[in-house]
Amino acid sequence: MTIKGNTLKDLRDYFYKKLKGYFPESEIQAMFYILMEDLLGISKNEYFIHPEKRISESEIVKFVYAVKDLKNTKPLSYITQKHIFCELPLYVNENVLIPRPETEELVHYIVSQFKTKKELNIYDICTGSGCIALALKNLLPQANVMASDVSVKALEVARQNAKANHLPVDFFEDDLLHSQLNFNETFDVIVSNPPYIPENEKSAMDKNVVEYEPEIALFVPDENPLLFYDEIAQKATKWLKPGGMLAMEIHENNGIEVVELLKTKNYSDIELHKDLNGKNRFVTCLKK
Repeated sequence: MTIKGNTLKDLRDYFYKKLKGYFPESEIQAMFYILMEDLLGISKNEYFIHPEKRISESEIVKFVYAVKDLKNTKPLSYITQKHIFCELPLYVNENVLIPRPETEELVHYIVSQFKTKKELNIYDICTGSGCIALALKNLLPQANVMASDVSVKALEVARQNAKANHLPVDFFEDDLLHSQLNFNETFDVIVSNPPYIPENEKSAMDKNVVEYEPEIALFVPDENPLLFYDEIAQKATKWLKPGGMLAMEIHENNGIEVVELLKTKNYSDIELHKDLNGKNRFVTCLKK
């Protein structure tokens, strides 16, 4: 280790020196304070008051490993195993995707459409960390929320998040593409953020995504990029109540194709929604 001393200021200098050139300075600063609080239990304010505070060798070692992980492009959320989504603190590991800010927009749209409804049944498909299902249950407490995933390890994460946030959501295992579930006009809302990135885009993606996030939750075959949308749309025509909403996050380049797909099914009021960056981000429609 090349840390000249064992004070917080020495640790900060080491952190900056090792990560300079890997990240913008503002990002290095933000990550340092996050890790300081997470690994050492020391707040940003405490650092400014006591920059000469001494820390132990074992605490320094934690930072050295964190720096190594960051230089190897490991996402910060996987290092801390924490992520905030719709103001909910979530546990995340490499068995689940790190929730994206754009997905929060999908959640808030659903909430805006159903916040006055007194009784509500929601089903989240490909739930991963449980972020969508848990956020909807938190923001629509009157709702009964169910969620499924093909990954048993992802469901372990989702259930842990439900318990930690005291949110009763029914998580269960199901392989959407071979599902034998038989919900007869059960749900007011079916929502999903399914895999949608074609395999041929993998080489152009950021290393921190490709090397750490679960492929099963990201990629679809090049020859069938709408695989999950077709399956969900078909099943949702049976599982939704008349007038129920289907809401799905999409690849920004496939918005028109998903809309056209939905036109061939039993849906009306098909809308393509853009995110705050002006990119096509999710579609919604109603069962006729």
